This record gives sequence, C-alpha cells and structure tokens, in this order.
Amino acid sequence: MVIKAKELNIIDGDSVSIDSTKLNSYAAAKPKKSIVDDGTNPNWGMKKDTNGNNIR
Repeated sequence: MVIKAKELNIIDGDSVSIDSTKLNSYAAAKPKKSIVDDGTNPNWGMKKDTNGNNIR
C-alpha cells in the first residue's frame, strides 16, 4: 500500500505510520518458538488495552 501511494505521488515516504486497529486479520497466530527474528515477521507481542491487559 505504501509503495503504491509513493508511485502515485500521494505521499513522499519520508515518514509513514499505518494504524491497523480496524483491520480484521484472518491469519492464525504463530507460536513464539516458531517466529524467526529476521525483520519480516512481527515480534512485538500482544496488543494491550488501556489498563495494560493483553487483548486476545
């Protein structure tokens, strides 16, 4: 999405932030032991609510 927006000169790409709060995900969660920290897999943990509780 970001690459397409840069190609169309909608954004310059100096700084980009994407909020995925409202996106539905249908991918199954991966166990921590099978996540490879190579920069292509998310490894930041679970989302937390305003009280600091994990959101499942």
